[in-house]
Amino acid sequence: MSPEVIAAACAFALACSGCSSNDNPRIGCLGDGDCKDPALVCCAATGYSCVAAGACPAASATTCAAAANIVPGGTVSAPEPPAGACMKSVKPSALAAGQVQAFGTHRVGDSVTFTVPAGTGSVTLVEQAVDAGPSVVFQGRVIENSAVPLDVTTPDGTKIYDDLTCCDADGGDPSRQYPVYFGGGGSSTLALTIPNATALLSAVYRDGGGLPAGTWKMTVNDYASECVGDPTCTDGGSPNGTYDVTVLTRQGLPTSGALDVSLYLVASTSGLNNQTAPASPAIQRFVQTLSSYYAQVGICVRTVTVSDVPVWAQNAYGTHIDADRTSPCSALDQMFTLSKPGNALNLFMVQSITSTATGGQQVVGIDGTIPGPSTIGGTIHSGAAVSIANLGSLGCSGAVDNSHCAPDNVAYIAAHEGGHFMGLFHTSESTGEFFDPLTDTATCRCETCVAASKVAGCNRDGSGPQVMALDCRKPDGTCGGGDDLMFWIFDDASQGKLSPQQGQVMRLNPVVQ
Repeated sequence: MSPEVIAAACAFALACSGCSSNDNPRIGCLGDGDCKDPALVCCAATGYSCVAAGACPAASATTCAAAANIVPGGTVSAPEPPAGACMKSVKPSALAAGQVQAFGTHRVGDSVTFTVPAGTGSVTLVEQAVDAGPSVVFQGRVIENSAVPLDVTTPDGTKIYDDLTCCDADGGDPSRQYPVYFGGGGSSTLALTIPNATALLSAVYRDGGGLPAGTWKMTVNDYASECVGDPTCTDGGSPNGTYDVTVLTRQGLPTSGALDVSLYLVASTSGLNNQTAPASPAIQRFVQTLSSYYAQVGICVRTVTVSDVPVWAQNAYGTHIDADRTSPCSALDQMFTLSKPGNALNLFMVQSITSTATGGQQVVGIDGTIPGPSTIGGTIHSGAAVSIANLGSLGCSGAVDNSHCAPDNVAYIAAHEGGHFMGLFHTSESTGEFFDPLTDTATCRCETCVAASKVAGCNRDGSGPQVMALDCRKPDGTCGGGDDLMFWIFDDASQGKLSPQQGQVMRLNPVVQ
């Protein structure tokens, strides 16, 4: 997902409260060299602050108490919609009432105030379109009309997000300077979980008290509203969009959590159904491997519910998902409306995903938005699609083996798309010019990492060389990230690693319980 949209998603630099004189004044330390006292170390576990070596907890992977329980979930009850119908229903959150603040319908430009209780670890802002256009034409390009707050302000008046201001004071890629980051592409439905970038994550974890308690404010907004009065926006501008607004809060700064997963069997050729899948060796291996990726950051997959979809949905979506078509009325988004109410990571297992824009590379997974509308089932973005074309080909034994074990391949793809659903961006995009907003994930910059003969072609518009996993696993550390679960492309040598900050973002998402 490219951040090159109408307004660069950015915000003012956030001065971290409670920083010691040893810390980098912007976000805390990034390495031991940032600690002025050589006796101190930079500790990721304490929010990237400088502490005595003995005071920094050792990092360790979580050992989940039990294997995930795989259970049948019946068949989704959904009548076939009329030909050409486009479902865009507004849905409620499955969270307890004390975690949900529902504000009803608001027009773009409206200010909404909400309460953040003491000890809150994360806030998720949700806008679901009641009446809004699907796209705008900006600088000659058709772009999805993303719902996005115009700004977000904390109780002391600090504006931690501003969709119309871009800042790059430190040079390099600006995404790593923002306290809150938005990647675009959330047509009609927005979910934005705060914090999701290093600047605010570090402050929240270092202080230990969570987000600032009190009255916050957001301004309802979408790209169509930003288009009004912009001469480079030639179609789709409107000040009249209306959205249902909900705010979700999650208490605490968890070091572990449980994740429920819902698998929807859309591919009719898999030979599986909700009754036979729980005992399938391929499904069991898939769940085991999926669980292993998330366990490394303290997330234990608890229950996996397997559901069938109606025959009409198999016919409509099983082999008809087009990665180039992601508008609200596309097969992809309409398929996601089949997701049931509840709080689970929804994975739709399709036979294939097509694309004409990938230069011959096979598309094996695609998400709705980053993050997805966690705890809200039945929306056009309530899930991720995963290709299971080769799921039945076993050849599996022992440790995870992406070279020979097909269920391990599918599990990797599902874990990657689930990472997006929980708020993670690609560590490096294919151009090697855009990176995630987390400073502890390695980057792979095109100008540094591709072969010397290709460097002259590096650019941000996608027409130049692509950085591949092999380019991004150099032993000297200058080009990294090819082994991260959230690297932009998957190959047989992908390792699925996750960083401490990636784990923080995932655990703070309300889908993790």
